[in-house]
Amino acid sequence: MTENQANTKTDGSREAQPARRASHCYLAIAYLWGWTNNDKYFVGCWTDRDTAIAFATAEAHDRGGKYGVTVYEFCGPDEEKVIHHSPSSYGEDRAQWNRRIALFERFGNHFVPIVQGEMEGDLSHKAMAAYIEHENKILDIIEGTAQAR
Repeated sequence: MTENQANTKTDGSREAQPARRASHCYLAIAYLWGWTNNDKYFVGCWTDRDTAIAFATAEAHDRGGKYGVTVYEFCGPDEEKVIHHSPSSYGEDRAQWNRRIALFERFGNHFVPIVQGEMEGDLSHKAMAAYIEHENKILDIIEGTAQAR
């Protein structure tokens, strides 16, 4: 008997079908040293929670402690949550953004063109210190942790 035949009443009308539950997807991402703004790669995607966690744990161990692996659960278009994190050798409890990496990327983007002669600018220690202070204020706003310096 086909699905259409099973859902058709004797008078030819169709029965209302219960809404199907959204299927869950479990995505594992490995982050170098557990930092989200560092190197990262996709470990895999599964429909079984336990399989995803097992693969994430194995991947973190197999990478010798360099990568922390986070498993995200997706159960709808706007529904995402972290369900597991296997830490790197840093021992982080979750993958997180690294302020120092962000600061030095911004610093390099500003001063490398000056050093390479692509643009003019001040390379004095005073100018660099002022730039770092300015960028730290911007990063405070990005992190939402504006604090007195």
